[in-house]
Amino acid sequence: MYIETIDEIYLVNNDKEVYVKAIAEDAKLIRSQTLLDPPEYGPAYVETFISIFDLQEFFDQDISPEEMISYTEKYLEELDDDLDWKFIEEDY
Repeated sequence: MYIETIDEIYLVNNDKEVYVKAIAEDAKLIRSQTLLDPPEYGPAYVETFISIFDLQEFFDQDISPEEMISYTEKYLEELDDDLDWKFIEEDY
């Protein structure tokens, strides 16, 4: 799943997790396959939670809350396809 844009990043659960809301390209089925045409996919909102401990382990250093957003963006660039993204049921 390719992430087009990141809409929100902020700390949750007493600063133990980072919440990320983004728009994923080609994530939602727009039009089903027919005998003549392939299925068509469009963008959709997705979300995930990333543990602070996972970020610190990935970068092998302690990360302050002030640096969390920039490190989360770097982390998303590296592991975009490996994260557990969940679809948000709202119109894009």
